[in-house]
Amino acid sequence: MLKGIDISHHNGNIDFSKLKNQVDFIIIKLGNIGDKQYFWQDLKFEEYYNECKKYNIPCGVYVYCYANSPDSAKIGGEKVREYLKNKPLELPIYIDIEDEELSNETKKTITNIIIAFNSEIEKDNKWAGIYCNKYWLNNKMNKLEVLDRYTNWIAHYPKTIDEDKYKDDYDIWQYTETAKIDGIDGNVDMNIMYRNLIAEIHNTTPVEEIIENEEYYNQCSPHLASLVDGLNEIGVNSSFCNRV
Repeated sequence: MLKGIDISHHNGNIDFSKLKNQVDFIIIKLGNIGDKQYFWQDLKFEEYYNECKKYNIPCGVYVYCYANSPDSAKIGGEKVREYLKNKPLELPIYIDIEDEELSNETKKTITNIIIAFNSEIEKDNKWAGIYCNKYWLNNKMNKLEVLDRYTNWIAHYPKTIDEDKYKDDYDIWQYTETAKIDGIDGNVDMNIMYRNLIAEIHNTTPVEEIIENEEYYNQCSPHLASLVDGLNEIGVNSSFCNRV
């Protein structure tokens, strides 16, 4: 079980040197996607991202969705992909979908908006996720399809906190928006990560990378007595590193 926070420009100036020994991860607001302005960046993203890298704090990002059509969400996803192209992340890219402007859309439309955005994110072998509150998960989208496709991060703020409450249901639980932490003035959202996404993402090697790094040898005679003889025949060092 890991503890972390999520932050946006609303959190103002942050002392990351104090955060590094208090949290296991941070999820940063990257920006927003919409129908007319397809993507615009959060004012503090670059600063927060660079500080996470400076202090080796694992981070992911979320993108707030105002887009009310899959086509707009797809374009937003393309622009997010391009922006993050050379920015390594240790956690997923989440679409944050719970805006009141989308509340009258059908479950099918909301689900397709999520899929359209996340399908773009996954084209770069990055992990895509869904963030929303518990009500939206249960009532505004095709819950089973979304949970089957994507890692999830769910907000629910009960009066009393049982840290094990959702460990079999959600990957990350945002359990309060009024936490206090040294290094941030005012309230901050606090999260419990049940599934170790940092480790899973770190251990995932894209197929394309495997193929690019694969080394192929020429074919040797099928009648040789040993692997060592075969390597020697094709001019390859027959030491142990080439025999495993």
